[in-house]
Amino acid sequence: MNPSSILQGFTIIMCIHFVSIALVDIFNLLLPPPLLGMIILAILLYTNIIKVAWVEHAAYVLLEYMGMLFIPPAISIILYYKIIAQEAVPIIVTLIITTLLVMIITGKIVQLFSPKNNKEVQ
Repeated sequence: MNPSSILQGFTIIMCIHFVSIALVDIFNLLLPPPLLGMIILAILLYTNIIKVAWVEHAAYVLLEYMGMLFIPPAISIILYYKIIAQEAVPIIVTLIITTLLVMIITGKIVQLFSPKNNKEVQ
């Protein structure tokens, strides 16, 4: 892993992010730009337009420091504790429902893309 490969990966990821922001603004899409960017990146990786090797080092760096990226939201939770405590029930219900939906949808997508005759996983 060298600095140029990390810079190349960040450049690709940021270009995709800026394209996703532009698409959301131009077409008034209801998707958040980071989500659209991840979808675009996944499509580009799946179709081999972008090689995994081009972005893997940048992705590794992002994963390595992911914990540090959660510090600002954690501080916000502490700052807005009273508001969060007042709305605890709707927040918890929303978290439970969305977590279940993500788990179900992820499972269905994995089943869709996994080989049908794969008997090894049980």
